[in-house]
Amino acid sequence: MLKRFIDQHKGFLLQRLIDINTRQAYLAVSQLQGGLLALVNLKTQNEKPHVIPTEIPSPKATQKYIDARARWFIRQSLK
Repeated sequence: MLKRFIDQHKGFLLQRLIDINTRQAYLAVSQLQGGLLALVNLKTQNEKPHVIPTEIPSPKATQKYIDARARWFIRQSLK
């Protein structure tokens, strides 16, 4: 499914990230021109999303998402 998404959406960059403090794994979805669109926590059962109201997430908003162990961190314009 992920391979098909990548093949059909060439304008996106997918990266696997590991938080060094919590050891949580994330999938970052960005546009090739830059700009984070979403983060997906790959190791949580919590389906509650966190919505970012701005174009670029602040460090405080990002930390709140990590602490909540929510599944999705999505820009508001994508909701």
